[in-house]
Amino acid sequence: MRFERRDFIKIGSAGLTAGIVNPGLRLAQASTTMGGEMEGGTGYLRLEGKLKTATLILEAQDFMQGLDRTVIVHGLYKSKKFYAKMFSHNRDRTVFAILGDEVHSTTIVLSDSDVAEIGRLILWHDNAATDNFRIKKADFLDKEAIVDEARKPIEFSGKRDVPDFTQKELESVFGNDAELLRFMRGKRSLHKPTQDQLIQEWICKILSILPGSPFTLFWAAF
Repeated sequence: MRFERRDFIKIGSAGLTAGIVNPGLRLAQASTTMGGEMEGGTGYLRLEGKLKTATLILEAQDFMQGLDRTVIVHGLYKSKKFYAKMFSHNRDRTVFAILGDEVHSTTIVLSDSDVAEIGRLILWHDNAATDNFRIKKADFLDKEAIVDEARKPIEFSGKRDVPDFTQKELESVFGNDAELLRFMRGKRSLHKPTQDQLIQEWICKILSILPGSPFTLFWAAF
C-alpha cells in the first residue's frame, strides 16, 4: 500500500480564500491507492458561479472508502448560508441526507424495500416525528412533485429557507467544470439513466431534483 498526496482543488475569483462559507472545512487531503486503483481518499472543492439571480458559492468535501461515500457541502447564496450532507452506503443502496439552513433542517433516509420496484423514504423536519413513505422507483414524479406510492405529494422543505436555484441551473453553470470532474475522480453522474437503470438510480434522482439541493453536482457514478 502506498499513499499519495494530491494538490488542493480550488476555483473561484482571485483574492477569495477557501473556507469563506465554512472555515472549519479542512483543506488537507490525501488518497490511498493499491495496485494503481483508489481504495479511499478525501477531497476538497470550491465553486463560485453566477446563477440567474445571484452568485452561488459552494464548498464541498468528500470521503470515500470502498463502496461507501460521504459528501459535505456548505453554500452561500443571496447572503444566506445553507448546507447539504450525505452518506451513501454500498453504492447508494441506502442513503442518509440532511439539508439545512442556519436554523432548520430536513433529514431524509432512502433505501430499498422487500419489493424490488418499491423504495423506502423516511423523512423528518427538525426534531418532529418521522413520516414514512413507499416510493415507486421508476415513477415518483407528478407535475414536478415527488409523490409516494399512492400519488400523494411529499413535502421536503419544512421550515427551512430553501435556496431557489434548480438542478438545471447548477448543471448549466458548473456541470462541465474541469475541477469538479477532477474532484469527482472522473466518475460524476450525468443523470441520464436508461429505462433499465431508473430502478437503480431513483435515490440519486430524488436528492438531485429537490429545490435548493446541490447534490446533483456531487453524485458519483459507480
